[in-house]
Amino acid sequence: MSVSGEPDLTVLLGRVRAGDAAAADDVVQLAYAELHRLAQGMLAGNRIGVLQPTSLVHEAWIKLNGKFGDVQDRAHFFRLAARAMRQVMIDVARAAKSEKRGGGQTIVTLSASGIAGEHEDYEIGTLVEVLRRLRELNERHADVIELRVMASLGFAEIAELLGVSKSTVHSDFQFARAWLLDELIGEGFDDGPTA
Repeated sequence: MSVSGEPDLTVLLGRVRAGDAAAADDVVQLAYAELHRLAQGMLAGNRIGVLQPTSLVHEAWIKLNGKFGDVQDRAHFFRLAARAMRQVMIDVARAAKSEKRGGGQTIVTLSASGIAGEHEDYEIGTLVEVLRRLRELNERHADVIELRVMASLGFAEIAELLGVSKSTVHSDFQFARAWLLDELIGEGFDDGPTA
């Protein structure tokens, strides 16, 4: 229970895992404001057509709904939510790109997240591929980059979500940032920044 007497997110997720279908609605009600803030952060600085935070939350919820069986706690829930939102963004970007037949690439700006210098923009498909490879090497490093770049979260927020110290997040970020930039500008991604 939270201080206010209402169940916290981890408790509600436990009820969902135990088969309480009504608790899923309580999860979204309790988490909606934070999901909306997460969506705003993910869309800030990214040119993804007409996608708005509210629609991003709703589309991500559709992807998540009914898939709470393995969600252990609040941190795990928000990691999955960020991943679902990223997938929605990718789907929207792919649809827009296919409509324009090669034009209108969806761009992700890395400078605001501290990943790259000013005007370092990359096509979202390229970033997703590099993040997939990073996840194969180290899942937490990929989570740190994803939450920093896609969700625009600060180090303290990421530390709370991942259940590690802020210094661990900072260290993970420094390592993953160097690896990510090396991959983005290395062979195979020689188109480099779009700006």
